[in-house]
Amino acid sequence: MARLLVRQAIVRDLPALGRARRVTVDVAPGSSGLGDCSAVRSALAALAPGDGRRVRLYVALVDNVLCAYLVARPDPGRFAWRVLALAAGARQLAAHDDEAQELWTSLLEFTIARAGEDGAKRVFAGCSEGTPEHQSLLRVGFEGYTTHMTLATRHNAGAIETQRGVREQEPSDVWSIHHLYHRVTPRPVQFAEALASSYWECPGTRSRRRIPVGRAAEFAVVYDSQHGIDAYCRIWREDRTCRLELIVDPVSGVDAGLFVLEALNTAHVSSGTIVRVDIPSYQSECVGALERVGFSLRDERIAMVRHTTAPAVQMRLSPLPAVEAAERAVRGAPTFSIRAQSGARNKVSLFRNATSVRGLRTVGTSGSVRRPSAQRSEQQAS
Repeated sequence: MARLLVRQAIVRDLPALGRARRVTVDVAPGSSGLGDCSAVRSALAALAPGDGRRVRLYVALVDNVLCAYLVARPDPGRFAWRVLALAAGARQLAAHDDEAQELWTSLLEFTIARAGEDGAKRVFAGCSEGTPEHQSLLRVGFEGYTTHMTLATRHNAGAIETQRGVREQEPSDVWSIHHLYHRVTPRPVQFAEALASSYWECPGTRSRRRIPVGRAAEFAVVYDSQHGIDAYCRIWREDRTCRLELIVDPVSGVDAGLFVLEALNTAHVSSGTIVRVDIPSYQSECVGALERVGFSLRDERIAMVRHTTAPAVQMRLSPLPAVEAAERAVRGAPTFSIRAQSGARNKVSLFRNATSVRGLRTVGTSGSVRRPSAQRSEQQAS
């Protein structure tokens, strides 16, 4: 019987990583970095010194033979992880759909557990519908919350018609951008993504110069009208690739295509750079505008999320029936005395699961109400 082992990758696993015959790379929208490198490159980054907090790599071994691996990227600011790559297959094992699905299911279960231990509340992933990776994600509890259409083009920097109101993001725009997100995004998607206002803060790199090649950098541009922020574009750049996050208010009349081109020029993105943007299904009106400026549809994926925690269930405390003051209360249990009018007897209510409460009056055996200090004095005297 074959023995399956899932663990974190170590250095001696490197030679077997490139032998995977079936590789699935996913870049979910809204990631804090590009992450669109090859699966092997992500795996090497996970094992590189100093990158332990940036990329995680887990492997699945069948009879001590590495047959599959998973690459994930933690996002501490959002208390989330993101699945970047899945790979399966080895020299001794062909990566058929059933076998890959079993291996990926075990890897995903292991990743969800590690993400929960790391403090992450959500794990994000994306895949095409009906694929083995989609079935594996469904088996471990992932749920789709929207569909993303990926469009791409090769940027051609040049003179375009300038739109009044397009400018670089400023620190004071955070609330307006967050309000724009809430106006455009459906509530179920907001619940799945759980973006706080800090997510829209200005990127660290905001200088008006060419974005350096060879390391990731961020840039943000907004369309400011007299009614507030009507469009937002965040640009992630690494090497010769750019990834955009785009939000446009459909009732504002902003041309999404022209806005994206001007945002790229504002960020000084050089010509020849491959630009990709993920458009959610509820922003489908932007697809036509982007296609008019040279973008083309490349892929369509389901955005999925898996919560690592279960909703807390609050226990209800039910009160016990009221007892007569003359009855003896259980020792150590707090009691509540109710001062009644003349001619009526004092009554006391006990509550389950209650603990000792300082300063509460307790009921004696004779039915009178005594203070705790008086009781201690009587005990010391006896």
